Amino acid sequence: MVLIPHDYLTNRPHYLLVDEIDKMASKDQVFVLNLMKFATSNNTENLSAPLQSRFFIVELEPYTYEQFFEITRQLISHQKLEKEVANLITSAIWARSQDIRDCIKIGNIAKSREDVDFLVNMFHSQKCK
Repeated sequence: MVLIPHDYLTNRPHYLLVDEIDKMASKDQVFVLNLMKFATSNNTENLSAPLQSRFFIVELEPYTYEQFFEITRQLISHQKLEKEVANLITSAIWARSQDIRDCIKIGNIAKSREDVDFLVNMFHSQKCK
């Protein structure tokens, strides 16, 4: 039995945004099928056909280096890294994976140029396995 609070029925949210819905298990996709209006996904391979039919699929262009650099700079700015270290992280990740999440991981840990070199190599070797 599922209990739903009364105020949920009268004050239902207007939007339910799910990032990377393609990573959801099929049974969970079925659960949200009737609630969904918008979602993001890195690809549509793992989405059920009924779920895909609910959306108008728009493929976005990959980031340019300038966009990647600016987004990374903003995301790791709260780490108070030296500008050189932040730039090194961005350049190194752009050359390896182009995954902004890697920039955030390294930005949370690195404090020096040596840290960046070590962490980038470590993350890259783990992804290659």
